[in-house]
Amino acid sequence: MRNALPLFLLSLLFVCNRSTAQKKYLPGQVVLTSFDTLKGFILEIPGRINPQKISFRPTLNAEPVEYTPLTIQWFSFNDGDRYVSYIGPLESSSLNTNNLTYDSTLTTYNDTLFIRAVLIGRASLYYARDRNDRIHLFLQKFGGAIVELGYKKYYVDEIVIANYQNKIVKRAIYDNQLYKGQLIQAFRDCPYIASGITSKALPYAKNDIQELFESYNRCKGAKVIYHEPKDNGKAVFTLNAGINFCRLQFISESYPPWNDYHFNGSTGFAAGFSCDYLLPRTNGKWGFFNEASLKNYKTDGYHITEENPVALDLIYFKVATMIRYYFTTERNDWRPYCAFGFTNNLAIRDVNLDYTSDPEGEPILEFFRHYEQGLMIAAGSYYKRWNAELRYETSNGISDYTSLRSPMKTAYILVGYKLFSL
Repeated sequence: MRNALPLFLLSLLFVCNRSTAQKKYLPGQVVLTSFDTLKGFILEIPGRINPQKISFRPTLNAEPVEYTPLTIQWFSFNDGDRYVSYIGPLESSSLNTNNLTYDSTLTTYNDTLFIRAVLIGRASLYYARDRNDRIHLFLQKFGGAIVELGYKKYYVDEIVIANYQNKIVKRAIYDNQLYKGQLIQAFRDCPYIASGITSKALPYAKNDIQELFESYNRCKGAKVIYHEPKDNGKAVFTLNAGINFCRLQFISESYPPWNDYHFNGSTGFAAGFSCDYLLPRTNGKWGFFNEASLKNYKTDGYHITEENPVALDLIYFKVATMIRYYFTTERNDWRPYCAFGFTNNLAIRDVNLDYTSDPEGEPILEFFRHYEQGLMIAAGSYYKRWNAELRYETSNGISDYTSLRSPMKTAYILVGYKLFSL
């Protein structure tokens, strides 16, 4: 059973990944091109790619209706994000430094998608991430046409050394910062804002450019009628407890007698306190998980050439660090997830006795590894405040001899309770 647990975990992850969670419709409103407002329920936006269509229900039991940027002006979730229809050109180049070209000219293609409002006022800022995972920023003034702020990165070959014998060329990355000129032109009616654009660093980043838009609206005494809800992520704190099944093996190619030790499987306890930091703007689907826990390993065994037994009685302080992926969002009661990462373990009790020794009861390992490292995978699910989880860990074990490996494989069955979140 224990040997089959890693396969079972992988199978569970596959099943979770293939399963489709119940679609979640959230309260919101849709404004049609005819300016009519429909209130009802909108299917939540999965992932971070901006949608090209949405599904809307007047009531939760009604049949869904699909809308595109061609049929509505904007939509919003109650007390949540607002999305505006965009029909027009988008820059096609990648911002990935491995996929750049030597062409500095902006190249666009026509597209339709819903872009997310960052702030709406006299000068409005919008944000989008397209199907190629490229970021786009947009400008709108006085409620007029929405225009993309142009930006492109490209390669340039720079001559590093050049003389009559050698010429060394290094590839550098430059950028076409058309957006700065667009912003200077748009904000020219507030001279100190416009002039400051050229004199300071202004990266093509939502937060930096948002500050500029806020400054401009303040300069003109204009009211900002919408700010996107702030999402700084959330930390979830949980108590976990359960049992562990552990097996230790000695493996040595240079000294075969080590291979004659046999250790029985161990059943012990595991208990810990964890913090799962749910990353911003992921709908709670990605988390950075850290846990501090205690785990014991108590077993006996024997050396096959001797009659007397050996015994181990170990307690570890364990720190597990993993990346978690949830297959449903924070708004769902059932939240299956998978995780992978690494562990760092410190032995705070290290009784290891060999009763075949002379004198009897000497340590099995004179050089005992107190700091153990491992890899871990996990799968489980929350239901409201409770969760159940299976884990599998493989670590480098207790031997600090270079000629002796001591892999330790541990399976965990844990139950957790969500204490609070920040």
